[in-house]
Amino acid sequence: MWSVNEKRLYIYGCGLAGKNIAKVLRNAGCTVVAFVDKRAEKMQNEQENVYTIEWLYEKEFKNADSCAIIITIKNVFDHSSLAKDFLKHGFQHIIFKSSSIMDGFENNSLKTIDNAYEMLMTHLKMPQNLIENFSGEKLILRDRGIIKILKNMYLALFPVELLFGNIPNGESELQSNFVAEHPLTDLYVTLMDNKEGSILKMQEFVKKYAEKSAIRYVDIEETWYLMQIDGRISVYNNMEDKLSLDPSFFRNNATKVIIRNGGGFSLVKSGKNRVAYMIAKGLKYVPILVSAEDWDEYVNIEVVQELTQLIDESKNELFAPIPHPYFYNFPCKARNFMKEGFWNIARIIQHFVELTTCNIKIFLNDEGYLSRLFVMLGCQVERKIHKNITVCEMLDKLFYIKDIKNEQVDKPHVIIWSDEFDAIELKKSISNRTKIIIIFTNYESRINVELELFLMKEGFNSKQIFVETMWSQQYIIGYKYYKAN
Repeated sequence: MWSVNEKRLYIYGCGLAGKNIAKVLRNAGCTVVAFVDKRAEKMQNEQENVYTIEWLYEKEFKNADSCAIIITIKNVFDHSSLAKDFLKHGFQHIIFKSSSIMDGFENNSLKTIDNAYEMLMTHLKMPQNLIENFSGEKLILRDRGIIKILKNMYLALFPVELLFGNIPNGESELQSNFVAEHPLTDLYVTLMDNKEGSILKMQEFVKKYAEKSAIRYVDIEETWYLMQIDGRISVYNNMEDKLSLDPSFFRNNATKVIIRNGGGFSLVKSGKNRVAYMIAKGLKYVPILVSAEDWDEYVNIEVVQELTQLIDESKNELFAPIPHPYFYNFPCKARNFMKEGFWNIARIIQHFVELTTCNIKIFLNDEGYLSRLFVMLGCQVERKIHKNITVCEMLDKLFYIKDIKNEQVDKPHVIIWSDEFDAIELKKSISNRTKIIIIFTNYESRINVELELFLMKEGFNSKQIFVETMWSQQYIIGYKYYKAN
């Protein structure tokens, strides 16, 4: 047990909240040594001393027991991962907002830490009670997907990237992944954007997907096209009304799904419009009806327990979200990677090659997130990672994925590469069949000139940015390189 006024204090986060806390502490006679902030190098004009985390670890490693760290950044969802990192470097006296406490977990030790945090951050007062040393947080094992238990069925929230369409009349091409390639998702995105060319895009949709099955039964004329477009707009407007007037409609009318060979779930019959609409609206999880048997197989609880222990022991922060109900709210660097990565890349690829015939080579430390999803789409995938390798392999086991190669995929159509890897590996992977190269890079490091010149020499003379985002306070840019005809 310890008290604030007996420690040398470091405040993590040199923002307004951190400065207010420093004032409270100094007025109470406490020793505030300095601020710690990832942006320290850019904050040299501050009147306060601001240092990096690396400086803190090097400077105070031997004196950790005499120090305390108060985490004040606004994003409380990052607090627990920061506290875990501080603990790993020997700091046990930490005040922060615990994710376990926010999740309703009762723990007396964490409660003393949370009370101190609330006293400082909410009331701007000195904590009066002694505080327990931080010794870590255990992952709370709980199924966060199940909404309601019905007779032999569950109403549950399900990750959208694992949802596939049904197979009407044996037309297997329509068993598309709703995020990566389902035509209805793109149609509703178009309607929501309401931009120039929307009607033309709808005409293209009708011609490609509706005409094929209708031509056997009706005469295809201009009036028929107009009726189809009007029908789609009508369905869209009805769902807009339902969302505004009766948001529970989508849960009360959840579509039924069954477990799918090759990973994920397929719709049984109806419901594709509702699912596509919710995804177009930006939902990461949608309500579904599923048998208890299929849900239990998907949950794979024995592997969940192994994975939980492995993550608890891991020294590295996870990069990508885990689309699984026991890990829905688990912290990671790229929380929106489903949209920033999978959604965008799948659409880019389809401009150049069919997904089911595509060979992809991935150099990305994402615990295998992209590789597993593209394998579910029917791609041949080779991946290279050098962080969280054991976690990656356990996630393969969790999602029943066996078809990812660690050896060379012959002549990849697509290469996905991060600047964490050596550019030589990227260069060696390019073949005469490579059509598109996806590169993620830190904004500050950019793409080096030598690599740019090499790609141009190989014929990749067109370059476009497809995403700009932040991953753990790092400004990341995603580029696509392709050969212009």
